[in-house]
Amino acid sequence: LCGFPENFGMVIEGVLYRGSLPLAKHLGALKGLHVKEVVSLYSLNSESQQTAELALILKAEGFQHKLYNTDLGESVFLEAAQYIVERVGKMVIYLHCAGGSNRTGQIVILVKLLLGQDNVAELLTEAIQYGFNWQNTGYCDLLGRLIERLDVNVRKECS
Repeated sequence: LCGFPENFGMVIEGVLYRGSLPLAKHLGALKGLHVKEVVSLYSLNSESQQTAELALILKAEGFQHKLYNTDLGESVFLEAAQYIVERVGKMVIYLHCAGGSNRTGQIVILVKLLLGQDNVAELLTEAIQYGFNWQNTGYCDLLGRLIERLDVNVRKECS
């Protein structure tokens, strides 16, 4: 999509969008969707400079910005997902990591589970369409542990 960050997609129409790290040139497109808050999933080890630059740009453009350092472990992923769920319907959010695929995909799955979607296979298929690396056992193991920590009922079979 022209004007949008790479790997851009709609999670919940008019409420939650996803993609890669937004650049200054993408903020007009996000404003056009009425995005008010950007939730950043970042690695302090490798993305601190990009994240710091983004924070300054977002502040100057009037966006709210929430940062989650995913290097801090599983609890950060759950906290980010719960934060987004609490804000659903209150404002439009753009969720991203560097590429918009792995960390973002995991959070999207958790958000949808918390909102009542219960078919993990379906949610994983959607994440794979956005580049979730399901062949990386580290990503899949983390996602499995995160789902187990949620207090939700899930279906693991395909419909």
